[in-house]
Amino acid sequence: MTPRHADLDSIHFLKNLPQLESLLLHSVVVDDVDYTPLLSLPNLKSVCVMATRGMSPTHEHLKKRLPWSG
Repeated sequence: MTPRHADLDSIHFLKNLPQLESLLLHSVVVDDVDYTPLLSLPNLKSVCVMATRGMSPTHEHLKKRLPWSG
């Protein structure tokens, strides 16, 4: 049995949600592997993103720059 995950083409729509405080993308794969919109969310208090090969910025960079949970 394998864990299920969802695919999104992009997360650029998140730029339109500046009041977003919590985000869990632990089981979501972003097809364009561009996770930079997360860095433009000023009110994030909790975020967790699944590591994906080729993601930009890297998973490690996101963990350093964002209020990581999990």
